Amino acid sequence: MVIKQRKVAPILKELNRFYVDSDHTCRGPYFVDLAELGGNGQCDCDDFRFKVKAYEIPDLIEKGYWNRCKHIVAAVNLKALIAVRHDENKKL
Repeated sequence: MVIKQRKVAPILKELNRFYVDSDHTCRGPYFVDLAELGGNGQCDCDDFRFKVKAYEIPDLIEKGYWNRCKHIVAAVNLKALIAVRHDENKKL
């Protein structure tokens, strides 16, 4: 399985907000807010707005499912990596 690397940039002083690059060069980065929709996260990409968000997200979250586009997943992965590194630095 090949995983595409995306440029993900945290927004300074905004713990849960990120800019995530698009696959398309004609589009700027997408805005991702991980605190939205009960922790599911929200993205301004077309895939999330028209496909993913079309499902009833609160119902899915209650059932234990997440409804995320690839930009939200990339932001979640970076946030987890930042948390792990921060925890490791505290141990030193």
